[in-house]
Amino acid sequence: MLAVVRIKGEVHTPYDVRDTMKMLRLERINHMIVLSDSPVNHGMLKKVEHLITYGPVDAQTFSRVLEKRGKLSGDKKLDAEFLKTHKAKNLDEVAEWVLSQKKSLKDLGVKPVFRLHPPKKGFGRTGVKTGFSMGGGSGDRKEKINDLIKRMS
Repeated sequence: MLAVVRIKGEVHTPYDVRDTMKMLRLERINHMIVLSDSPVNHGMLKKVEHLITYGPVDAQTFSRVLEKRGKLSGDKKLDAEFLKTHKAKNLDEVAEWVLSQKKSLKDLGVKPVFRLHPPKKGFGRTGVKTGFSMGGGSGDRKEKINDLIKRMS
């Protein structure tokens, strides 16, 4: 599974790029979603790569995001009652279910978009204007996405 974080706004972006961001449910800066690692999703990510950063998320980081930023419908946090109704021991187990695609966030009743804080110490040396490989913030971060998400949650 891939974690995708929007890092730039949509001023002066073409309509098709805005439409792709809407399909990804990334309509605001610092919002995060989790996607399956499929060719269709990779095509959408390549189209909007200058507006986002992404990479494979690990279970520990995702359980931290669920704990701090996970919301049920009605903006209720994930609590002991949620764990009891889904027969889970803790949020680590729920994160494993989602990342192994046994259950989806929709099946669990969790909102698919996580609202994060801006990252402590920024996105990179040159901000969001250049790619991650050149010291910036956008594009594929590979395993480093987990460090960014921890700084944002």
